[in-house]
Amino acid sequence: MVLQVRALLRELRDALPALLGGRRAGVAAALLAAAGRCGSAPVQVDAARALSSALAARASAGGAAAEQQVRRAVSRRSDLQSRAAMRSTAGRV
Repeated sequence: MVLQVRALLRELRDALPALLGGRRAGVAAALLAAAGRCGSAPVQVDAARALSSALAARASAGGAAAEQQVRRAVSRRSDLQSRAAMRSTAGRV
């Protein structure tokens, strides 16, 4: 599953801003959910970065609402990184 999620991230990374702006935000949400379920910290970090970049691209084209989305994405990214760190240290104990 990790390989498929990575492939989807690579394929859709450039299209994420358009997906979020149109009526395709569910595609982006499903991709991020899959990254969260795969259990691979690097994939989760890549997904959070892709989302953050997409929201930043939208923010540069949009206004205050887009800026709020970026803040939420950054917060979500740090949550994913914290969970990934906890998982990796839990396996070592």
